[in-house]
Amino acid sequence: MKTYFQYASVFSKIGFGAGFITNLFLIYLTVFHVKKIVGTYKIMVISFAIMGIVSAGWDLVSKPFMHNYNKAMIYFSLGGGGSLQFFQFGIAFYAMMYMAVLSFITVQFFYRYLLLFQPKMAQKFDGNGIFWCLGYPIIPGMNADGTLRWKNMCFLTQGVAVIGLHYLTIIYLSLQMHFHMKLKLAEYSATYRRLQKQFFRALVVQTAAPTLMLALPAGCAFLCPLISPIFGIHFSLQTGWLCAVFSLYPLIDSIAFMMIVTEYKKIV
Repeated sequence: MKTYFQYASVFSKIGFGAGFITNLFLIYLTVFHVKKIVGTYKIMVISFAIMGIVSAGWDLVSKPFMHNYNKAMIYFSLGGGGSLQFFQFGIAFYAMMYMAVLSFITVQFFYRYLLLFQPKMAQKFDGNGIFWCLGYPIIPGMNADGTLRWKNMCFLTQGVAVIGLHYLTIIYLSLQMHFHMKLKLAEYSATYRRLQKQFFRALVVQTAAPTLMLALPAGCAFLCPLISPIFGIHFSLQTGWLCAVFSLYPLIDSIAFMMIVTEYKKIV
């Protein structure tokens, strides 16, 4: 009979396999068939699909798992057959990819907002400007000093901040685009208006999916060590199954994008 951990591993493999095929198909369509998505946004679509493949694939390599127990969140690897240093790097890289995916959703909202209301500022994303928005989430926090576990505290604080601040940004930009998009798009052709509205709906769906599958579950895991000492609540939760759920997000994200944007839907 399979153990709990083995079921999570099988779930992760299914998510990676299906997501790998779907994201490769999305990249293929974007590069060779879709004509209306060009320039910086085209790079963003391709980059996000690649990030989905890497994050789901790295889950199989590093085998991350979590356990919340009272004041602590234990984050470790179930992998074997490799060096300790490799798996330490592996789960750290996996956590970085998780934050990068959440951050890049906000970057896409920010870019679409600027493209509608501040076209000149949106040009800063062109060319090499795309790389800063792809790279800023991987800036590491401070190191441990050997006396206090600052590294652990920084990770918890950064995790909560990344989730909270980026979602506040998404909510603000969504409301701005929702209430002012119709007036702004009146200046453009009907085809362009329809395409921009499809992009907006796709971003909303792409945000709703990680909210349910990434942000809310991870937020609970991050907050447990902070809530326990304040309210005296005792926890003992195996939260490692969340990593298996995370591996399904790239699959759902790409399918939603292709089903909402008409040009993809016609090809499919």
